Amino acid sequence: MRHKTIVSMVFFSSVSVLLVACQSRFQLLELWQANRAEAVKQFPTFETGLNPSMRYLVAHVSDGPLALLALSHQHVPTQGLLETWVGANHQVIQTMNVVPHATHGLPNDLLPQKLSQPVPVSVEWQQVPEQARPALPSQAAPWGQLDWYKIPGVVPSYFAVAQHRGATQPVYAYRCWSPDVCLHTYRWPMDYTLPAS
Repeated sequence: MRHKTIVSMVFFSSVSVLLVACQSRFQLLELWQANRAEAVKQFPTFETGLNPSMRYLVAHVSDGPLALLALSHQHVPTQGLLETWVGANHQVIQTMNVVPHATHGLPNDLLPQKLSQPVPVSVEWQQVPEQARPALPSQAAPWGQLDWYKIPGVVPSYFAVAQHRGATQPVYAYRCWSPDVCLHTYRWPMDYTLPAS
């Protein structure tokens, strides 16, 4: 059994969004196809135009379209790594230690959260509810073989850890801020491999 490293999840309450212009050789995309498995195939990869020096995120809200976002800014407060991602239509998603923290430009935005946040606990794939599982097919290691964690709450959040771009890190996260508004985020490209032992 592989050793699982618990990632501390504490949210930062006061956030100022700094948007930095992102220069890249491709246009950020938003795809509205109902079949997400087919839609995601249209996103560029490092072989087809992505700048390997940049970081990317694929996201969708509940049953909404897929969007490809680029990392515009990183900040490291004492609570963890705060990242700001920007999409083609000026959507903004902020993640704290990979879990969605705040959004701007969505139909129902997630406001910045308070400092207190339960510590995540390790869970097995069978314990991840169907609605919290990734809606996109894995491009490498099966989702069920990654290391999974749950953040307790009224509506629990979940995230998965894998090897991605040379490091063991959270690669997928799921969070709801109302019963019918949930956000799924994936580090892109989705060429994850199993976490290091």
